[in-house]
Amino acid sequence: MLATAFILRDLKLKLEPNKTQLASFAQGFEFLGVHFYRDMYSYLWRQKRVEVKGKFVRPWQGPDGYE
Repeated sequence: MLATAFILRDLKLKLEPNKTQLASFAQGFEFLGVHFYRDMYSYLWRQKRVEVKGKFVRPWQGPDGYE
């Protein structure tokens, strides 16, 4: 059994092949109601679409994106 299967079993979760896919930010994907696409993400808040764009810096990286 794969490690993923053990982890999912312990969490009492199961993989749903029809709903699960690998995607990149370049392709865009939706996760928990938030749509991610390239350097932008958007979601609905009180019936309004909120859109956030820009370069996102990880807290452990400097402002230029390098450690």
